[in-house]
Amino acid sequence: MVSTAIAPALPAIHNAFGEVPNADFLVRFVLTVPALSVIVLSPVVGVIIDRFGRTVPLFVSMVLYGLAGGASTDSRTRVTTCWTRQ
Repeated sequence: MVSTAIAPALPAIHNAFGEVPNADFLVRFVLTVPALSVIVLSPVVGVIIDRFGRTVPLFVSMVLYGLAGGASTDSRTRVTTCWTRQ
């Protein structure tokens, strides 16, 4: 779902970050990061859920999600803002 929502905006993202070194690679990498995260972390999260149940990992995930969203408010560059909002 993420790639479907982001794909139409890739040209605009590339134009906004065109002066950044390796912008072509980084803009395309925006589509890959969520999928890689799911692939790498799903077995780990499965083990954690088996050990602690569903409630604790869900609460911890929501807190981490909130902290990551808030981290972008202290960003000093556009690239940092882009990566912390992923």
